[in-house]
Amino acid sequence: MVGQLCRWQPEIELAGSTDPAIFGSMANTSDSNRPGGWLIEETTAGSGSRRYFKVYELDKEQALELARTYGATGSAKAVKELNVHELTSADMKPGDVKQHGY
Repeated sequence: MVGQLCRWQPEIELAGSTDPAIFGSMANTSDSNRPGGWLIEETTAGSGSRRYFKVYELDKEQALELARTYGATGSAKAVKELNVHELTSADMKPGDVKQHGY
């Protein structure tokens, strides 16, 4: 068969983009878009400087408390809901807190 051209054969098409036999674990990539946590903004009184924390906790009030436990000492507020992909791509697990940008 060396040197022969390969022709497209319609009967050998892929079964579909969600076929686990072909794409394995990629079949459930929509799970990574579900909500998973919060971006918390901390504003320091006086200087007005800001720090941001990613918190892998879906409950907003609990996420704020985790950020305070981690080191947010100023006024803290949840500014953006983060999806699971944004958190796991930063090597985070449920309950983790990381200062954003470091």
